[in-house]
Amino acid sequence: MIRSDIGLSAGTLNLFGFPEKWVNLVMTCMSSVCTSILWNGEKIECFHPKQGIRQGNPLSPYLFVLSMERLGQFMNDEVQNERWKPFRVGQSSIRLFHLFFADDIFLFCEASGDQAKHVRRCLDRFSMVSGLNVNLTKSKVFFSSNTRRGRRREIGDIIRMGSTNDRGKYL
Repeated sequence: MIRSDIGLSAGTLNLFGFPEKWVNLVMTCMSSVCTSILWNGEKIECFHPKQGIRQGNPLSPYLFVLSMERLGQFMNDEVQNERWKPFRVGQSSIRLFHLFFADDIFLFCEASGDQAKHVRRCLDRFSMVSGLNVNLTKSKVFFSSNTRRGRRREIGDIIRMGSTNDRGKYL
């Protein structure tokens, strides 16, 4: 089940300029879901989930993408207000602070306690608004080789994630 706050979805759809009639239709689809299950071969009475939509629901990937776009906007606000210091690619003016791919998120910032606090605050804000949470057991921090060990521990403690030296393989 994808847990998503209906308020975030309606707010996000309105923010992106979807027509009111369409927003109401989507919200009705999300709030009128009735789920029934078989228990020991018997069908149990239908119940209404309090939050979220099933992953198989055709709306699910679209609402997830819109939610991630909202997270991107939260992060962009931090960058625009010069609180989040993005990673600079080489000597160029390209500033990289996030990449979204499928259901993975890569975040980039300066390796400092202050920056870790901004990242944590942004993720916490998104979690409060959306009902979606970062899976901290699956999440890791990758540091450049010149980041001191003490700084790595400090940052890991702030954002509550372990670190790794393995960049892994992606596609």
